[in-house]
Amino acid sequence: MLQTLFIIGFFIFAMYNIIIFSTYGEPKSISDTYYYLGFNKTETSLIKHGEECQLRDMSCKKFNKKKAAIFQIWLTVVAMLCLPYTLEITEGYWFQFLCFFAIASLIYVAAAPNFKFNDMQNKIHTIAASISAICAMTVIILLGYWYVIFMILGIMLGIALNEYSKQKAYESRIIDVSTESFYDFLKKRSILYWGEILCFGSFFCTIVLKIFL
Repeated sequence: MLQTLFIIGFFIFAMYNIIIFSTYGEPKSISDTYYYLGFNKTETSLIKHGEECQLRDMSCKKFNKKKAAIFQIWLTVVAMLCLPYTLEITEGYWFQFLCFFAIASLIYVAAAPNFKFNDMQNKIHTIAASISAICAMTVIILLGYWYVIFMILGIMLGIALNEYSKQKAYESRIIDVSTESFYDFLKKRSILYWGEILCFGSFFCTIVLKIFL
């Protein structure tokens, strides 16, 4: 039963990111999607380009708090579905408490989503997100599944290389030459977002491996 709940939580986590990516493109971070949901396309574009200073007044009618709450509900549901089995599968390990912090901290992230425009929420959000990421990566290593991190990283780099090759081929047809290197291509990507995907993707995959191996 708990295994099923965990897999459902993992599925919901993945589907949210797929839908966000297909709707808004590559986000700056998972947390930024809170604003993408609440603002319209114009304001979302400002957020994506780091010009959120123009949107300081979060009380403006342009921000749809009800729609943005989808982010909070999503993250809370994922945490509540995944936490029970994560604690069960690490029962007896001295680092079980790290599993609790890795997932439970996400609830605090969801409870303080307005990290760009509220100083108190910024502190809570940043600290909780950092604790979650650090604990998740530590658990992966202590469970002996450190190689999962490199597997996920390899897949991500493979996808990026494929996209770079497509872009280079397209540019070559248009301007006859493409001068952008793969490194320059990677620099344009959202390192924070892909770092989060690497971290939590590796954590979820590690628990799934514990289920089936």
